[in-house]
Amino acid sequence: MKKIKKTLCVNAIGARNLSINARKISAKLVHISTGDIFNGTKEKPFDEPNPSTVYGKSKIASERFMKEFTKNTLL
Repeated sequence: MKKIKKTLCVNAIGARNLSINARKISAKLVHISTGDIFNGTKEKPFDEPNPSTVYGKSKIASERFMKEFTKNTLL
């Protein structure tokens, strides 16, 4: 449980905080994602995100925060 919380805090909440502060100073963010946002069960390599791991879930949450809090992000 402790590792799950830490993973979510670092990847999702950390990205959220960066996004909020980048918006305040009009900075551009570059965010690197991972293939773990896909669960590997689809026929197409890049279908709708559907993470099955905690890491993948934290990364998709970070992308959503980036999109929500700043428009100046390259995902």
